[in-house]
Amino acid sequence: VGLEQAKELNRRSELEKKLVPGAVVVSPLRRTLQTATLGFNYLVGSVPFIAQEDCREIMGPYPCDRRIKSVYHKKEYSHVDFSLLHDYCDGK
Repeated sequence: VGLEQAKELNRRSELEKKLVPGAVVVSPLRRTLQTATLGFNYLVGSVPFIAQEDCREIMGPYPCDRRIKSVYHKKEYSHVDFSLLHDYCDGK
């Protein structure tokens, strides 16, 4: 259901292009990275996508509520800037 909702968000957002954001700020959790990427796919490459720890929800008991190191997301979400995270590693 969540994937379909994110795709619908992208479709609606693309139709309502009157307001174009300067950036997409997203929590570093996998599910929020997926939602931001699918929901605002038409903006990838046009505006910066920035992973920001401060917009993350509280940590819960489930794996989806926890964050893994940003290095594991860098390949799949290469359009997202992870440099503001304390565990960021540029691979050098």
